[in-house]
Amino acid sequence: MLLTLLFASAASADEERNVAAASPQGGKRASDSNASEPAFSFGFGPSHGNISLRAEVGFASAIGLLGGTATLSLVPWLQTEIGVGYGISGTQYSLMQKIAFGTPRMRILGGIGVAYTVPHSGGPAVTGNPIWLNVDIAGIEYRFRYHFLVFGAWGFAHGLGNGTIDTTITETADGKPNISPVEKLWFPQARMGIGVWF
Repeated sequence: MLLTLLFASAASADEERNVAAASPQGGKRASDSNASEPAFSFGFGPSHGNISLRAEVGFASAIGLLGGTATLSLVPWLQTEIGVGYGISGTQYSLMQKIAFGTPRMRILGGIGVAYTVPHSGGPAVTGNPIWLNVDIAGIEYRFRYHFLVFGAWGFAHGLGNGTIDTTITETADGKPNISPVEKLWFPQARMGIGVWF
């Protein structure tokens, strides 16, 4: 809901600026100011930067519960994202490849990647260094004029192996923890964030 309001507000602000630009006082028409921005296409114009940095919060996401990401786009429709964050099972180190399409300011994103876990004390009992498959089925990013952006994505995660995790929520009948190999685990994941682009 918060991201929806932010995107709607941003789109409204852009529309108001375009109306003002089209007025006699504006000096030029909005269509002229936006001539370099295609209505819809793969990728985005070079004037909108190819590097972004974000602070994110999530649920079972590529960066866990809280973390940061950096994205590099050497090809307009392809993004490479690296991230690090703090999750329930430990510190997450993430690498994800994404595709991007849309307008220069608002883009639809999809991605697939892996995360490597370094367990920490105080959370669920974890053995080994679990590796996770993370899929962003649908994401959206809006880039404001002054190098500020908002982002959100949802998808699923799946354990690839290399460890186990205690998935006990309540004590079992025999009082033993429920230890599961991570490759048996599937769950939804989501994240959202704010950042800068340049």
